[in-house]
Amino acid sequence: MIKCLTAPRWGANASNLLRICNACITQSIEYGAHTVGMTNKTGYAALKIIQNNILRFVFGLPRWTPLPILYKISNEINMQLRKSVSGPNHPDYGSDASKNENSTAIVAINCFSDVVIKGTIHNINSVFSGEGFAITLAVTSFVKENGDYLILTDKLSNLTALKYFNFHSPKSSLFLARAIFNALKICSSLELIYTPAHAGIAENERADFLAKQALTSPNICDWISPEDARLACFKITRKIQYMEWENSKYYDKYRWLNDFYFKKFNLSRRKEVLIFLLISRTLPINANLHKCRLMDSQNCIHCQVPETCEHVVLSCPKYETARDSLRAKLGCIPLSLDWICDFSVKGCHKIKAILAFIVSSGRF
Repeated sequence: MIKCLTAPRWGANASNLLRICNACITQSIEYGAHTVGMTNKTGYAALKIIQNNILRFVFGLPRWTPLPILYKISNEINMQLRKSVSGPNHPDYGSDASKNENSTAIVAINCFSDVVIKGTIHNINSVFSGEGFAITLAVTSFVKENGDYLILTDKLSNLTALKYFNFHSPKSSLFLARAIFNALKICSSLELIYTPAHAGIAENERADFLAKQALTSPNICDWISPEDARLACFKITRKIQYMEWENSKYYDKYRWLNDFYFKKFNLSRRKEVLIFLLISRTLPINANLHKCRLMDSQNCIHCQVPETCEHVVLSCPKYETARDSLRAKLGCIPLSLDWICDFSVKGCHKIKAILAFIVSSGRF
């Protein structure tokens, strides 16, 4: 884009181009140098190359232009000299969270004074909530006086939630927003900066290391995210319900239901009801109707044996033609009702074949 704007025949004039580049590129690079760990001599040398190329584009000078001439014509100061006359760095802080099966930990570090605050929180909290609480810990612990503060975090999801937060946002984000609101009353500025994880940024790497160490630390606070608490309660309720299913007399007889999930299959209402009736073995056949006193006899009118789901699907001679078609489509000889009802194998293909069998039988 800069090359297009700086075309030597029809581009913008040097004054406007220099203003654009300084506002959009140079200041951003200079301000972000500390955040991305490029404040050493090597880092500034790399950034200085970018600044030199920008100035060459702006003034239409070739790459062999000596640097003293380049800076004399542009009347610009190179990045290292600008750094030497600039004000002191903003105090920067790091925060991170870590979680395993048994513990959730948060950490906040002051990168200038080397103060570390770390500890565990309730393990119900998710990594998202933990990172939000870690930033809150940094804000409430370190923002104590008038000044400019930078807090680094590698969790973009927390910053995005904070950027677009409202009253329906996660409570950890609202909690963080309130802490920031109170901190802004006593400081000049407070910025949260996203820094990619495991990118060699010293503050980030140290916060990550300390957060993992803190998994064995004592509890630091009793913060619990309401959303995570509700999710934990839901999981416990689900587990109790599954235990009731395991202890029921139907568990061993209907094992295929363990892997069945109806939302996996997109069927019409009529077809899905037929599938539900089949896998629950509640098709309106004589044996089931007789139990509810809707039929006088439970026997099949053709075979004079109890008409069960197994009998209809596997052995009744009336449905032999439909059964041959089902066997050909499934490639399973002999057929087994337990295998037919298990949709974890050949799920969609098996459902189509079974529905074709049920419809062609003309019974249901």
